[in-house]
Amino acid sequence: MESEYLQDGEDEEEPQPRNENILEPPSLEEIREIVNNLKNNKNDIALITRSEKEMQELVKKLDTAAKMMGLEINEAKTKYMTWTEEEFCQGRYLKIKTDVGKQYNFEEVDRFKYLGTIFKRQPGVSEEINSRITAGNRCIGALNAVLKNKGISRKLKMRIYKTVIRPIVIFGSEVWTLRKEEVQRIEIWERKVLRKIFGGKIQDGRWERRTNREIYDLFKEPNIIGIVRAQRMRWIGHVVRMKDHRIPKMVLIHEIGGGKRLGRPRQRWKKAVEDDIRKLNIGNWKEKAKDRKEWKKIVDQAMGQLGS
Repeated sequence: MESEYLQDGEDEEEPQPRNENILEPPSLEEIREIVNNLKNNKNDIALITRSEKEMQELVKKLDTAAKMMGLEINEAKTKYMTWTEEEFCQGRYLKIKTDVGKQYNFEEVDRFKYLGTIFKRQPGVSEEINSRITAGNRCIGALNAVLKNKGISRKLKMRIYKTVIRPIVIFGSEVWTLRKEEVQRIEIWERKVLRKIFGGKIQDGRWERRTNREIYDLFKEPNIIGIVRAQRMRWIGHVVRMKDHRIPKMVLIHEIGGGKRLGRPRQRWKKAVEDDIRKLNIGNWKEKAKDRKEWKKIVDQAMGQLGS
């Protein structure tokens, strides 16, 4: 479920330890703390439960806590989504009646955007990557005159690419699990930008398009996939250093229950990152990740070694 609020408030405080069951609905006091933090952060809030009944109870707590702080749930902007194999049916609503008699009707969706990232009923980042590339292309269009301007040095154009354009496309990539075709799509996009920067070449008196190898030889930087994989390593190191009661840490170390699907299993994020770490021959990586400075050196080196 996703919801938006009117906010104003104080700095976020360090979250307090919670029950080890990461999907156990939080208490009213914990909900109040979340709402209080939202008043300052001006972000949305996502609620996750195992069942519709738990969601109803959680929304009641949220509604109570919000009203105590003078806030209201925006029914029109609040949506809910279920992770299930059942076919999505548009036009369904989740009806929740609060303790004071108010009824909310939340529309069911099969996807929504939360903090800039697309979440779907079925796992996968293909749609998210399409969205990121589209945003990157809009940025390229806005900077097209700069990228093609022969009076601007390649060095400055590359800096613009690395600091302005590329971050738009790889936003949120710390949690991506990429398939081969998605890797290729991202690399093709990067080469398109680099060709704008470096242009073609004159060979035997005629203009020719530079090869992929020539493009990266001129770039002399880790390619975009190396950056993405290194960012995943940076994030997993950050999670390892978290306190055990933090939700990202609990998600990392706990196994999610449920039966296995038929057919080839999907690639898991944790396994993908551990595979990258094995390629780098990093032994006892969890201990090394606890040292922030040492792990940063490892991640920086990984950028140039993990490009496809």
